[in-house]
Amino acid sequence: MNTLSFSKEELDQEIWKLITWSNGTYYISNLGRVKKKYKNYERILKPYLKTNKRKYLYIKIFLDNNTKIQNNKRKYKQKMIHQLVAEFFLPVKPGIDYVLFHKNGVLTDNRDFNLTWITKKELGRITGGKTKRVKGILKIDPKTNKIINYYKTSREAGKANYCSYQTILDSCNRKNKKRINCTGFIFAWDTGNQKYKWS
Repeated sequence: MNTLSFSKEELDQEIWKLITWSNGTYYISNLGRVKKKYKNYERILKPYLKTNKRKYLYIKIFLDNNTKIQNNKRKYKQKMIHQLVAEFFLPVKPGIDYVLFHKNGVLTDNRDFNLTWITKKELGRITGGKTKRVKGILKIDPKTNKIINYYKTSREAGKANYCSYQTILDSCNRKNKKRINCTGFIFAWDTGNQKYKWS
């Protein structure tokens, strides 16, 4: 995990705000750091990455003060750091179509000036050339591994092959080991780099 290093000037000017919905001991800073205050001291908490998610930093925040209960049984919220910074340091989300965006592209850089609200349409324009986009669905002969047809959507593929679109999606998403569904064919996402060739 890449951890940011902060300058002395940044740390001297760091602003802390209480996470108001926590148990009253958690604070978030404009640099994206989280700390917990104890009776006689305070400690900077170490965020973590989820292996099955994009590389956003997460933190676990307990909502109660009952330390006698095991941590896995206590009430807590698991929050992404950039969402916490936005909640306490950015203007209110302009609308439901807006998402948080890291200006420099570094998802672990959660300093307030690196975060901004943009529309999903704007995000698509910015990241369009960097993300792997599904282009459609391929129909494949399982005996020859040759592509025999192409469809824009799962509904189009289902209609053309007299089955439900869910059947097509299950094959694309490898819900069964052989990937051959009731049509007798394999269906796969067209990502542009398959091993399959056109017949």
